[in-house]
Amino acid sequence: MTQTTSWYERHPRLTMTAVYALILVCAELLVRAAAAAGYIPIGNFPTTDATKRFYGDNNEHFGVWHYPNRETHHFAPCYDAIYQSNSYGARDKERSRHSDAARRAVVLGDSFVEGIGVNAEQRMTDLVEAATGIEQLNFGTSGDFSSTQEWLLYRELASKFDHSDVLLFHLPANDFRDNNPSNFSPGRYRPYLRETDSGNLELFYTVDFEHRDKPKGFSTARAVRRTLYNNIYLLNVIRRSAQIYNKNSVATESESSGELQSTYDRFSDLDLKRLLFGYENIAELAPDKRFTIFIIPRQSDFDKLHKAGYDFRIVKELQKFAAQHSNVEVVDLLPHLQAYADRHKIDIDDLYLACDGHWTAQGNQAAAEAVVEAVYNSAE
Repeated sequence: MTQTTSWYERHPRLTMTAVYALILVCAELLVRAAAAAGYIPIGNFPTTDATKRFYGDNNEHFGVWHYPNRETHHFAPCYDAIYQSNSYGARDKERSRHSDAARRAVVLGDSFVEGIGVNAEQRMTDLVEAATGIEQLNFGTSGDFSSTQEWLLYRELASKFDHSDVLLFHLPANDFRDNNPSNFSPGRYRPYLRETDSGNLELFYTVDFEHRDKPKGFSTARAVRRTLYNNIYLLNVIRRSAQIYNKNSVATESESSGELQSTYDRFSDLDLKRLLFGYENIAELAPDKRFTIFIIPRQSDFDKLHKAGYDFRIVKELQKFAAQHSNVEVVDLLPHLQAYADRHKIDIDDLYLACDGHWTAQGNQAAAEAVVEAVYNSAE
């Protein structure tokens, strides 16, 4: 007598495939329901690099800069913002080169100053201007912008605008890296400093402006991956969970090893020499301006503050530099941001974008309050 077997028994592989598919479908539906209820944040990943139409290594003196009169929509899983540039390429409102105002500030820096991840009205410089009524001309830009580039941008562009103050924002986390040509393609058009036989520093470029690398967009594979993340919520959550796990694993590993990783202490003597060379040149170009250097902390710097106290090499070195100039001051934003977080009973992480590391709108607010206190509310 022949024993009857079920379809499932005759096709075990298809059966298991169907079961796995059903589990994944159910999981996807559960994640979508949780996202709709607000329990799980789902981020939108851009599938094309729209910023390539906004930035480019297009300036013959300092390399990366915004294209004039452009607009771009920049978004990521944790932010959504519109950027607009003015006629001379700054991400700022249109400004006159001449002003009769008693005070007016030129602001230099990288992506933190530019305001990555926030709209203009939420940005630090716009908040300072709103609070004081004093124009804050924002010359910050993304794109691996170094102190050498800040000096050249000030010399060639920003200094042409009437101003009384220079506010420069130093990010130890990558400003030293951005001065090192070994960290970038030799075909990328960027200015660097190198030591001569006499021990001095000289400016150089690794490629002629006419032969520089042209901007490249996302690869097809990257665009496809991001399309999948945007349309399959389960993949979206898995990717973001992996990022959080890796971040926490690195932090835990650092704690267990006893190492307190602070961006404020990771630089060599040559790194410092390159940094201060740019600052010295700005000070020489602006002898009659009030020149304030702000230090921007990352989250790891607060960890060291809490575990080892306030003792950072970069603060001491910049204070030594300032002591040699009558018009230079140094303000470390770390204690100001910590005080803001304590005052508002929030975590330091609330001041930084979870998927990116730049300031949130609240982080920009905290920084703006520190600038107003240090520059505009302090005794002259």
